[in-house]
Amino acid sequence: MSQKHSANGSHSSSHNSSKIGDLHHIIAKNTLCKKYKESLGLGPKTLLLCRGGRLQERLLRYLSGFDIVVHCAYGQTEVTGFLTSNIPKRFCKFSTVGKSVPGVRVKVVKEESNSYGDMVGELLGYGRNICMGYLNKENESRELLDAESWIQLGDHAHIDNEGFLVLEGLKKDQIVLSTGLLVHPTELESNLRLELPCISYCLVVGEGHNRSENI
Repeated sequence: MSQKHSANGSHSSSHNSSKIGDLHHIIAKNTLCKKYKESLGLGPKTLLLCRGGRLQERLLRYLSGFDIVVHCAYGQTEVTGFLTSNIPKRFCKFSTVGKSVPGVRVKVVKEESNSYGDMVGELLGYGRNICMGYLNKENESRELLDAESWIQLGDHAHIDNEGFLVLEGLKKDQIVLSTGLLVHPTELESNLRLELPCISYCLVVGEGHNRSENI
């Protein structure tokens, strides 16, 4: 009987703590956060999107603490807007640029394992929103689109186990070690800033020597 009472007591305590946490969140959202958002000109119907590349996860989490959620998306001029996006009230994962928008497909080809074990490759996109090429520039158009009209975006990425697209960096910026391992500077730079708040900007470069462990 005493054990049953203890279990009920601990459950009740946890439940009450959850209620208190929810209450604090509701109060903050409708007082401090509301005033802060109003001072920035943000209303209840305001939607914030960031396209072109993801923001630092640390910044996204900081803003979300004030009930300001920035939805990262991905696209280029040649795709007339978006290929992928985090969708308000449906899904949002800070470390990614979302999932394919309706009518668009993305895929990753020529995959190789990176330093974290993710299968990273070249990012391609397909959809009616993608341009047919560059006007009067046949050579550039052939480099942009493959034989099946998939656009070659010039970025390296991987798709995680939940279907979210994670950008790794530009294909041309990758560092290839003497072992053949690919290192994406953008990924390392982002992780450094995330783990060490004292770092605002950093730059990863190849050492220039034939030693696989050095960058």
